[in-house]
Amino acid sequence: MTERNRRAGTRPAPTTAGLPDDERKRLIRLIHVAKGPKGLRLSDDAYRDVLEGATGLRSCSAMNDGQLIQAYRAFQDLGFVPTGGKATGGKARSPASKHKRVKTQADKVRALWIELGKAGITSGREDALQSWLDRMFARKGVAWANQDRLKCLSREQLRTAIESLKKMLERE
Repeated sequence: MTERNRRAGTRPAPTTAGLPDDERKRLIRLIHVAKGPKGLRLSDDAYRDVLEGATGLRSCSAMNDGQLIQAYRAFQDLGFVPTGGKATGGKARSPASKHKRVKTQADKVRALWIELGKAGITSGREDALQSWLDRMFARKGVAWANQDRLKCLSREQLRTAIESLKKMLERE
């Protein structure tokens, strides 16, 4: 128990949510990223104030699983959005279409995939889009060998992919 908790007469609540250990560690890492230069750039005091405001505790190690989730949501409410980092395995995300109007259905599929990546639903990586297209159309007679899957799809298949991606965004 920390000195601050002892003075306040509070004890950390026991772990009750039962998150797997790796998920708990991931949440703590995300909270630490949220305070740092890749996140909200908070001072240590401001970071601990956010933790205390959300959970009543000033340290992640003293929190139970439910409190970690509350703390993470507090940082999300402040505008923190995880970017993927090591989770993408160092692989490139789908190419951004900055200042480019969506001109083709293939561009629309990529734009929707990037949106899903920003929303945290997919990784947003180009190779993940290609794999998703493999799964979506492999049983429908589409054959490709080391090429951009979007170039191999018919208009109807591209339309199907667009509608599927839109539905994934709606479910968000």
